[in-house]
Amino acid sequence: MDYIEGDYPNASSILARSTSLKKISKSAFEGATSMQHILLAGIETIEERAFYGCGSLKDVYYFGTQEQWNSIWIGSGNEDLRNATVHY
Repeated sequence: MDYIEGDYPNASSILARSTSLKKISKSAFEGATSMQHILLAGIETIEERAFYGCGSLKDVYYFGTQEQWNSIWIGSGNEDLRNATVHY
């Protein structure tokens, strides 16, 4: 699998750490109001609204460098992700 899609409304933490995972699909975590943390690696694309309505998201633990994080294409509607603290 090279993408995440689905319905995770009650998840408080998500681990998405796979070298084959490249994309988080549109609206994948939309409305996951309990999500506080996510662990990511290998992501190249985060589609529109993937983290829309995730106001509890505080921390992103990224297994890579700041330069790699900055190269990820992040679509619109992901303000909650953008407002979270990214740890490299």
